[in-house]
Amino acid sequence: MPPSSDDTRTRLVEAAGLMFADKGFDAAGVREICHEAKANVAAIKYYFGDKRSLYKAVLEHVHVCKENLGQVMASDEWQAQAPLNQLKSFILEMVKEHLASQKPAWHLEIMLWEMTRPTPEGKEVIELQLRPMATHLKKILRQIVGDDIPEETIWKCGFSIVGQVLFYYVHQAIARQLAGDTIYNQLTVEQIASHIYQFSVAGLATVANRPELVTQIDL
Repeated sequence: MPPSSDDTRTRLVEAAGLMFADKGFDAAGVREICHEAKANVAAIKYYFGDKRSLYKAVLEHVHVCKENLGQVMASDEWQAQAPLNQLKSFILEMVKEHLASQKPAWHLEIMLWEMTRPTPEGKEVIELQLRPMATHLKKILRQIVGDDIPEETIWKCGFSIVGQVLFYYVHQAIARQLAGDTIYNQLTVEQIASHIYQFSVAGLATVANRPELVTQIDL
């Protein structure tokens, strides 16, 4: 049975992801991507139009694999939670998506390329897929710290929270080497998420001058 068009498109995205992650956008060749995907050399033009559109499809594929958090935040159960509990759930789901999912290594590698060498395609994907989650997080933080805290501070708090999660994702090898296998292997997703949550609430309590927030932490 010949492969379906969906199969060919998926193979091209996966092969391109590997190539872009390994070599970067400029060095990855159309012919080698098609060879890796076992596809005709004209397949990229047929399915995507050009190499840049293929790169955008790769980035969209990487970020679509993060949709679980968006689905959680849209649920009635999520909406009914108090802001601190929403923050706790946000952090837990984000840690799960980065540490507990079986994502290929190239997902991280292509993110690193995009962070150090931003592209127009990457910026477009950020606006479409990451901006909504950032907006949700800002709303949670605003409810926690109150209306008197400057917008700039809300952004910095959000970046600090997300940065903690990304550290455990991006720097796993470094964390393991520094802490040692015995300690690192004992860390669970739940323990990491709980630590980030507690640490973040303590920071928010200081920012908002609301020490009572620490006593409200739901462990």
